[in-house]
Amino acid sequence: MFCATDCSPPHSTGEKLPLVLYLHGADAIGQDNIAQLNSKNAYSFTTTTAQTQHPCYVLAPQLPARFTAADESPTDEQSAKGWTDEAVQTALLETIQELMESRGNIGPDRIYVTGHSMGALGVWGMLDAYQWLVE
Repeated sequence: MFCATDCSPPHSTGEKLPLVLYLHGADAIGQDNIAQLNSKNAYSFTTTTAQTQHPCYVLAPQLPARFTAADESPTDEQSAKGWTDEAVQTALLETIQELMESRGNIGPDRIYVTGHSMGALGVWGMLDAYQWLVE
């Protein structure tokens, strides 16, 4: 998780900060915990300019390779799920909950989910499965 130093609790203004959950595309699947951070989309939330104007936490997890093996066809149940896999979504929500409890300054009504390509499918999947995210 990324956050500028100004995000350390308590935040200097006392306000609750947003959490941006960024879901990467298929090109960043792996186990190095780096590939998903190299995306311009994830990185754009972490620049000095962006953090100065809009301080926020950025959570950019990496989907493990087991969810899209090269020898699987797109119709195979495991490879087709990616970010929409129930176990993955549950882990994401548990991580968000843990961060909210441990940081104490993440606004529960300021959680944003974004992604591109396969990550965008994950966004729609999460919004469908967890409609309270958009209440």
